Amino acid sequence: VTQMAHSHSRKKIKTRANLPSLEVPAALEDGRIPLDRYEEDLLVRIPHFAEMKESDILNLYDGVTSLIMTYTLKKGEAEDPDFNAELFIPKGRFPPAGGFTELSLDYEIIDPVTEDGERSGKTVTVVFDRESPGGTSLTALSFTEEQKEGITEEDLVDGYLPVTAYAWYGMEKGDFITPWLSELPASADSQELYLIKNAEIEISTAGTRTSLGFPKGSFTAAADYYFGYQVRDKLGNTSVISSTVKIAVNVG
Repeated sequence: VTQMAHSHSRKKIKTRANLPSLEVPAALEDGRIPLDRYEEDLLVRIPHFAEMKESDILNLYDGVTSLIMTYTLKKGEAEDPDFNAELFIPKGRFPPAGGFTELSLDYEIIDPVTEDGERSGKTVTVVFDRESPGGTSLTALSFTEEQKEGITEEDLVDGYLPVTAYAWYGMEKGDFITPWLSELPASADSQELYLIKNAEIEISTAGTRTSLGFPKGSFTAAADYYFGYQVRDKLGNTSVISSTVKIAVNVG
């Protein structure tokens, strides 16, 4: 049975080198939590160690003093070498959309009789990153002077209109860039509607310009089109549509 955090008085607290490091199964290698794991409290595991005993108290901390949750060991758990104590970071600690929160997790074990506490000293950093990739705005796509004069069949290469996207703030390998095209300016209602998802590209090298292609079939009529793009990072955060460029298109 788990209990939410409450305070315990202790005679002393020390660090014990042989305590195992806690584990956060959902975390990526850099400690960041993917967006699809935000719907429920975040699991933190403390692996079994030999000194566990019934009624010992495990406290999960953020930093030195911020107690997140408490777990009291039962006899069967303490004696089971395959047991992992499961504690949770509540959703209330996750940031809202656009926010960023970093937690420095550690735990201590407390003997309820002596009230002595021992920290693992093996801090694990967990990052809740809900910031939009590219920041608050994305630079418009780069077109050649000839393209700006109007897109024709001659501008296509292998059935695509090639354009260039500049590197954006926070760009990483594993990000995705998706072209966006509409005969109307971008609005809150149209951002998702006009993404060309079958032309999405995964970024293989961060910090460089990226070649993007608009399929010929996306030009449904001779008209003025607004060209833009959206970025999605490896966590699942998506940007707003970039600044757009309006160009006349006449492709047969």
